[in-house]
Amino acid sequence: MMDKIENECLILEADRRGAELKKILVKGDPERSVLWDCDPEIWPWTAPVCSPWCGKINDSYFEAEGRRYSAREHGFVREYGHELAEQSDHMLRYLFHWQKNEERWPWDFSFETVHKLEGSQIITTCTITNEDQRDMPAQLGFHTGYACPLIPGEDITQYQFRCQKAGELRGSDVMPITKNLFDNKRILFEQLESEWIQLERCDGSCRVRVECKGFPYVLLWSMPGIPGFVCIEPWSGYNGSGNLLTDRPGTKMLGYRESLSCTQVITVEF
Repeated sequence: MMDKIENECLILEADRRGAELKKILVKGDPERSVLWDCDPEIWPWTAPVCSPWCGKINDSYFEAEGRRYSAREHGFVREYGHELAEQSDHMLRYLFHWQKNEERWPWDFSFETVHKLEGSQIITTCTITNEDQRDMPAQLGFHTGYACPLIPGEDITQYQFRCQKAGELRGSDVMPITKNLFDNKRILFEQLESEWIQLERCDGSCRVRVECKGFPYVLLWSMPGIPGFVCIEPWSGYNGSGNLLTDRPGTKMLGYRESLSCTQVITVEF
């Protein structure tokens, strides 16, 4: 089920499945869609949240307390229905509760997602809280797919990534977008010093900026050939080399009722 809010600048739609952002439209110009218009045959998501872990799990399983648990990449919060707990003109708040089981995840936790519109910004805050008496490992990240090109019908080579700090994007503050840019999978930045990365038209006439400050890992990703989208992904943690979640870089161990909270700020300029 979809929920919708809007302000003087933007229209936002979110799906209760995963509390996932599905549409960001520029007010008064419905052709200006900021997010990837999901094609399940290519990539079946638009802006999933990664949690309780980010990235792949070696051999598709993790170990905890002497047991093995099957695990796909990016956790499972994105896969389930979330409850719309609160809605106002410019805000949506969702809740999800997980009861531990011996098939998927052996800890109880709650998950809150808040989407807000403030002028030309979309502010999403996600919080995972351990509701179990035992310490729980947790990571959290955003996997938002942006339309590329931002203006329908244009060529992707009219676009580039830009960051605030020269030298961060392969020795420059600009990375041109080419069809083979992601032939070798994602591009990872660790401890990125720039406060933001943006997807922009090369002439500067439109851009989508993602704030990265405070995130130890930021990834750029698309599929080979860039079939209509690119992702800018701020993550709190990353893949590990083994099968213990506690050994994954950036994992936070949460005690009872402790939380991990991350905020993604997207600024749209057309």
